Amino acid sequence: MRIHTAFTALLIFVLVYPLLATDYVEVTGNVVNIRTGPELNTTSVGQGTKGQIFVFANQEDDWYHIICFSGEIRYVHKDFSAYLKGTDLKPEHFFALPQDNAKLNTVYTEIMSAQNKAKSMAEGILPSDRDMERHERLRTLLLDRDVLKVFKKYDLHPALYSRLLEIANEQGW
Repeated sequence: MRIHTAFTALLIFVLVYPLLATDYVEVTGNVVNIRTGPELNTTSVGQGTKGQIFVFANQEDDWYHIICFSGEIRYVHKDFSAYLKGTDLKPEHFFALPQDNAKLNTVYTEIMSAQNKAKSMAEGILPSDRDMERHERLRTLLLDRDVLKVFKKYDLHPALYSRLLEIANEQGW
């Protein structure tokens, strides 16, 4: 019994610690622009909605840097968001992926579709052989925009994206 309890505690620690060791940004405004740079005149990638949680990367003046789905740094203004330490996450944040594997697979499939759509659209608008750097910036912007829509549709926190990819890999999707 003691070994089982110790093992369970260790397992919980291993699964939960990475979430607690990470810092986050929670959107506090109803609808908040996520931008490509720390200025109001930069392109809006998409919109975060109240309660959504993103992985924190840094802070610059009045802007939080967040890590988006493409791996690119995006920006959200401090007036419409709040910094959270991983240890500040509370049950009301509902910081978990659905337990239903079928639903997770559906979300993952839609994310892969959004990534393919972004790649195809970017190639159609600005072919990679014409200007690879600008093409890649456009592709990542479209990817972040479209994957954000999937996370909104299923009411999931963008900060859980990497965990969803891990599960998909483990499941062989």
